[in-house]
Amino acid sequence: SGHVRQVEASTHAHLRRLRAMVVDPLLSRLRSGCPVVIAAYGPLHRVPFQALPGEASVFGDQHPIMLTPSGSVFALGRARPPARGTGALVLGVADRHAPRIVAEA
Repeated sequence: SGHVRQVEASTHAHLRRLRAMVVDPLLSRLRSGCPVVIAAYGPLHRVPFQALPGEASVFGDQHPIMLTPSGSVFALGRARPPARGTGALVLGVADRHAPRIVAEA
């Protein structure tokens, strides 16, 4: 419907404007394809950074995006050695749609 198209166009325009303010000023400092770590603050926690539209593609198509609650949490995670697990952690809750989930795990 016309209303849906209007809402989609408005949303796309807001996302383009947000990208222009938050992401585009940093692009000249980023090598193509290099990962970007984002510690969003306040309402920026809800921004779909990977989906911010650009001229030819969305931001997540140009750079792998990693989200972190804060810079210190990211630094702490980087300081730890990688886990040396030998298996997989499988989580699931059986319900009427998937009653055999425990047996399958």
